[in-house]
Amino acid sequence: MQKLMLKVRNLSDAVEFVYTQQDRMINVKIIKILAHIGLHPQAI
Repeated sequence: MQKLMLKVRNLSDAVEFVYTQQDRMINVKIIKILAHIGLHPQAI
């Protein structure tokens, strides 16, 4: 879970907002999708 939280901190503020506001299962899917496509703050 710590690793997931670190990933979240590295994502955009918008995704962080989604992470904090939406259901945890949805958050995990978003994080996995973003990680899968290699999305980083520099690419946003």
